[in-house]
Amino acid sequence: MKDRIRLKIGEVSFLLAPLSNFQKSEIASFSKTKSGNEVFDLFKAQHYYVKYAVKGIEGVKNYDDSDYKLEFEGDFLSDGCVSEIFSMPVKDKLAYSCFQLLNEIPDKLIDPSNGEPLQGVELDIVPTGKGSS
Repeated sequence: MKDRIRLKIGEVSFLLAPLSNFQKSEIASFSKTKSGNEVFDLFKAQHYYVKYAVKGIEGVKNYDDSDYKLEFEGDFLSDGCVSEIFSMPVKDKLAYSCFQLLNEIPDKLIDPSNGEPLQGVELDIVPTGKGSS
């Protein structure tokens, strides 16, 4: 699927690309055994999901009131840009959403703290017209 996903959190909109199977596999590998238990590095997974998936952003201003611009290294966000995104007020809802969008596009995004729909978050598909390749 070449379509994009628009994730709107409050006044901030992210344009996301679905991850490739290789990217999903890489993120799934962020688990390790610690004291005999398998531990998943959720922070690292969220970082790489945002790095690979985010292709656009709207609704964020710099301190000088100019529009915030994403910084890319090739096709993916720079690590510094990912860090800036995770310093924004929408970071918690973005993190919850990333985890749920990793393998599928759900009908609703769920708040893990209460099992209810994530408040102030909208999700829709943006057709690109490119189709599958």
